[in-house]
Amino acid sequence: MKYRILAVATTGAIALPAAAAAQPNPMATHYKRDYIAVASKFGKRAPGRNIVRWGLSNGHPASKTDVLQSIGVLERMLHPAPVVHYVTTPIVTQPSTYVAPEPAPAPAAPAPADPAPTVSGPATGSGGWAIPGYIVQCESGGNWGAVNPSSGAGGAYQIMPSTWQAYGGSGLPQNASPAQQSAIASKIWNSAGPSAWSCAH
Repeated sequence: MKYRILAVATTGAIALPAAAAAQPNPMATHYKRDYIAVASKFGKRAPGRNIVRWGLSNGHPASKTDVLQSIGVLERMLHPAPVVHYVTTPIVTQPSTYVAPEPAPAPAAPAPADPAPTVSGPATGSGGWAIPGYIVQCESGGNWGAVNPSSGAGGAYQIMPSTWQAYGGSGLPQNASPAQQSAIASKIWNSAGPSAWSCAH
């Protein structure tokens, strides 16, 4: 009788780790999807070392920050930022008899918009953004509801939905309040720095 009880307890102990191991890691799943997409689009060597499967080149396992940075690199390979071409207009000098017209009255200043909430901490940038304002303007133009149709990134900070959820966000970033978007962006900045955004390079 004791032998049977011991066998049941042992069987239960073996089954628990297998059930725990079966739970998927959403960040590793996202990394694997992007890794395969880059390899199929640019060739097997293009994505480099699979750090989720093999770890870092120094033999250490990849940390959450390492995986997040690699996802950012793979995403930029799959969805590069558009190239902006600037057109310059030649300056035409007027003859000396030219009389300048009366200047038009200055338009009334628009009513100031509600400032974005300021997130305290070392990541707070200028203009009340949780990261440097030039990155936000490049990524979304400061539009809290912006969505990138090719990558799925959303909100003023253009955060990928999987990254948003990995840092504690719920739903989609573009549907969250400005305060929530800034809080998650601040966490990402403090964890990964500017490498998490394509406009920072």
